Amino acid sequence: MKFYFNNALILSTLFFVINIEAQNKFVFELATGIPYNFPMPLTIRQAGENNIHLTAQYDSRPFEVPIFWDWRIGYWNNTTGWELEAIHHKLFLNNKPSEIQQFDISHGINLVIINRCFIKDGFILKAGAGISLTHPENIIRSQKLSEDSGIFNQGYYVSGPAVLFSGGKRFYFQENIFVIIESKLALSYSNVPIANGNSDVYNVAVMLTFGIGTDFLKLN
Repeated sequence: MKFYFNNALILSTLFFVINIEAQNKFVFELATGIPYNFPMPLTIRQAGENNIHLTAQYDSRPFEVPIFWDWRIGYWNNTTGWELEAIHHKLFLNNKPSEIQQFDISHGINLVIINRCFIKDGFILKAGAGISLTHPENIIRSQKLSEDSGIFNQGYYVSGPAVLFSGGKRFYFQENIFVIIESKLALSYSNVPIANGNSDVYNVAVMLTFGIGTDFLKLN
């Protein structure tokens, strides 16, 4: 249920970036991948308590359900294009102090990004910006965050800005079908709720993604 709701929210933004007349083909890609999260500051504020400050070390567990996924739909005119990208990234805090029983964002620190794309010497280069859409699960000082709040009471929150830089290459094995490999640098800030408070979550991650794509509609 959360998977379908999550993607419905993301797809609803698509209508703000379509300009069909300026493009000569649509491209769709679906990938998974392996992220690495750099240690970053984490601040937790809870009413009536001292703030918690630490340098957070996160796992991502990309192949545990819900898995890491990355889908992209793009509109290309020769060697330039625009793209809507959604990345289902996950964070699990490893170095929890005694006040923190759980601090996860396992249904996604979802990055919803609009990319500007270029092809240079056969490589695809992208730079984009967007938002982080989070689904936190946490227990701080034995107080558990309700997962029945947020957008439509589904536990999702629009949490902050995100930027993304990518480089990759397509390998065609049929006329319109290809394998895609990309490396990415993702940076985001998320204001994430906790029970009776909130937290500042900074994330810098490098990602290696691999998947399949198609030029599914040409407009020439």
